[in-house]
Amino acid sequence: MKKKTINDFPKFIKAIEKPLIEKRDLNAHKGSFGTALTVTGSYGMPGASIISGRAAVRSGLGILRLACVAENYTACAVSIPEAVLIPCKTRGKTYSYSNIKRLKKALFGASSILIGCGLGVSRDAEKLIKELMLASSVPVILDADGINNLAPDIEFIKQVKAPLILTPHPGEMARMLGITVSEVEADRVNIAKRFATDYGVILCLKGANTLVATPSGEVFVNLIGNPGMATAGSGDMLAGIILALSARMEDTVSAVCAGVWLHSAAGDAAAAELNENAMLPSDMLEKLHRFI
Repeated sequence: MKKKTINDFPKFIKAIEKPLIEKRDLNAHKGSFGTALTVTGSYGMPGASIISGRAAVRSGLGILRLACVAENYTACAVSIPEAVLIPCKTRGKTYSYSNIKRLKKALFGASSILIGCGLGVSRDAEKLIKELMLASSVPVILDADGINNLAPDIEFIKQVKAPLILTPHPGEMARMLGITVSEVEADRVNIAKRFATDYGVILCLKGANTLVATPSGEVFVNLIGNPGMATAGSGDMLAGIILALSARMEDTVSAVCAGVWLHSAAGDAAAAELNENAMLPSDMLEKLHRFI
């Protein structure tokens, strides 16, 4: 199938361009580049925390506070020595609601928060997510199981005062709307635009030609990337990049668009060196420095 160009989309859609990443000031310190909190992973899913966390620190984040279930502590400590780890109690395979005070404390002073990668779905997780979202005054990135936990009560997000970024794949988008994946794929632009404006969120609808829709009705489309990026962990990487950029940049829409472009640029670099069948998100992470 031939790659799409901007001419294949409605005229009101803008292409996502290569972002300009500002150089660091000589007098900068780690606090100059944001502090982010991730609430990710569950028993048996440490990779989601590791990939999203590594993507965040590789994208220039100043300080990463990484919450993890106790069972994943060692894996996260070894894989991301740069992170400040927050070990949490579990109920079943995922976070117990009893961690809420500790996580609210970790949210204090943060510039952005990521919730959901590999988190699992449970009543405790749902309560935890909702309370953290309501407590936040900084951008909240809701990915994967962050979305799945709220899908049955998606109207809840209208109560959130903080800037909210949702990063669903088509299956998660369908779950939120109560429709089929085929219906989402058949009308991606209008569905993304309508959801973003109706709910007042920035929506990053993933897939070939990822879309970024804004509360004001703008829609941006990604024109780079390749099918090799369609593999487990790729979305975790994107979420981590967006987390770091939303912590560093004043304009949240620009941060999301920049994250989408950088993710795909790293994916194209990995595909060029390896091939689309063999490349992994860890390979993409190793190429990310070329574009930051």
